[in-house]
Amino acid sequence: MRRILQHALALREAYQAGDVDAARLVTEAERLGARVDKLIAGATRYPPNRRLLDHLARERQHLFTFLRMPGVEATNWRAEHAIRPAVVTRKVWGGNCTWAGATTWQTLASVLRTASQQGQDPVELLARLLRTPGPIVADLTIPGR
Repeated sequence: MRRILQHALALREAYQAGDVDAARLVTEAERLGARVDKLIAGATRYPPNRRLLDHLARERQHLFTFLRMPGVEATNWRAEHAIRPAVVTRKVWGGNCTWAGATTWQTLASVLRTASQQGQDPVELLARLLRTPGPIVADLTIPGR
């Protein structure tokens, strides 16, 4: 699986460099998918390997999204890096004493970070949400969709 994923990343880099066109990218992504399908269908006696293969089978349709859709990252590194300050805060003091506090903190941190990434004033957004008489959904739509 590691070789398949490394091949997919190299393919993406070749496409971004202009060495591979869109048609070949799609063809190669399909070939990589077929390799994954063959791997998933394989037999294994080692239970952790079977769990991994079962997980890959469940996520199969999403494995190569980054090859099919321009702008989609290959990994979630950026997202994990973006939430790191909130995770550190939560672990140090942020509502970790109760499940309700932890849930409140993760929701608040997500809304604040999303607002900042979209160029919205997080304080203004929270003030507007707090002033509403009942529950509402914040306007945090993904730009371009």
